[in-house]
Amino acid sequence: MRFVDTNVFVRYLSGEETNLTQIAQDVFDPIHGDDSSFTTNDAVIAEVIYVLTSPKLYRLNRNNVVNRLQAVLQLPACRLASLPIISEAMFIWEHHSKLSFVDALCIATASGYDLELVTFDTALAKVANITRWDLRPPS
Repeated sequence: MRFVDTNVFVRYLSGEETNLTQIAQDVFDPIHGDDSSFTTNDAVIAEVIYVLTSPKLYRLNRNNVVNRLQAVLQLPACRLASLPIISEAMFIWEHHSKLSFVDALCIATASGYDLELVTFDTALAKVANITRWDLRPPS
């Protein structure tokens, strides 16, 4: 099994033609090598999203990034244990423009593991439908 880093995903998903694009395509090609399965982690997915949507880099919109990334993560060779949470986070992020992907990942993780989400972030609390935490004593 392979662990795929951010730059490989970016080369594959960006649509940019570089000398690394074909190599990146080979990583996700199911007939490449003896063991073509791959995995990654939540931090890499967050960084991929950050890079692809960056106004200084690729400037892709949320819908475009979600569609491209979901296509890769749905490949039979993908062995991402947190795929249901990542998919839910991408759905939340795509539909709530005020949230970062990391915020959406917090909501999806808390929900997926039936945890109480603790945040001081008003926008995050609103989308998560929770009360924003404020531990200061009343004035």
